[in-house]
Amino acid sequence: MRSLLALALLAAVLPCFAADEYRLYFTRRVTTGSSESLTIKQPTSGAREIVFEGLLITAPSACTLAIELNGTAATTTAATPLALNTKADAAHALGFVASNAGSGTVVHTYQIPSSQTYPILKGGLALAPVAGQQWTFRTTCASSTEITLLHSEK
Repeated sequence: MRSLLALALLAAVLPCFAADEYRLYFTRRVTTGSSESLTIKQPTSGAREIVFEGLLITAPSACTLAIELNGTAATTTAATPLALNTKADAAHALGFVASNAGSGTVVHTYQIPSSQTYPILKGGLALAPVAGQQWTFRTTCASSTEITLLHSEK
């Protein structure tokens, strides 16, 4: 519930764009293991610019989050990004959880404090509409984790 409230607040602070130009999506993963990855990848055709708007991490214990660019392509355990605005069509971006994405270039590593929902706002990170590009968000934690990713497509 806290994550959904935080997601709603995050969506409220984003700039407003015309519905036919701005499509907002989220992908959520709850894991019971000690590590998890969530990947957003450009499709092989019909790619749009994908902008990373924000990420929420909830974990009962402290953990590490690595944000990686590209790496070996994710191909298994698909997750469907859900539209947050009703006029948006289906997301073109492909989502993967517990993915087999190989390690990419680490853009940044965060230390996530325990027992809270930790927002990471990185508006402006984007993937050009080029097939196969991807962002992977990889956690290493001592316990379960919830990852919520907010992205837009233009």
